[in-house]
Amino acid sequence: MPDYLILDEPFDGLDVVIRKRIKSLIFNDVAERDMTVMISSHNLREIEDICDYIGILHDGAFILEKDLDDLKSDVHKVQLAFADEFPEQLFDSFDVLHQEKRGTVHLFIVRGEKADIDQVVNTKQPLIYDLLPLTLEEIFVYEMEGIGYAIEEILV
Repeated sequence: MPDYLILDEPFDGLDVVIRKRIKSLIFNDVAERDMTVMISSHNLREIEDICDYIGILHDGAFILEKDLDDLKSDVHKVQLAFADEFPEQLFDSFDVLHQEKRGTVHLFIVRGEKADIDQVVNTKQPLIYDLLPLTLEEIFVYEMEGIGYAIEEILV
């Protein structure tokens, strides 16, 4: 009956039915005993479904440590298109983790408050403006890219 349960890749290799049963057992223990569970995993999709707090380790140190809801509300995918030239200084006051251009659409991964991004973008009256949430997996990729992790070498 531990106060802390530390699991390393706990769902790896399990079929869907057993995975669901194990999660249920863990959730019940957490609810009944106020137990803290720490999970180490490379399966970010699965972690996103069950964890409240996320930490990303790189070279033995945390590069990110945050409540999952706060993390997801602080990083956004912004897609924009303008009738005229793109206003180059649009996101100068924000932390831009990634940017690219796909035809006439500009894609940005921006750290900041949704309301602040909306305010800045709407002053420029874009033809297209989408502000989309990111998955934990996408946030991981862009955060790692931001610290120089060689993502592009892996993807090639």
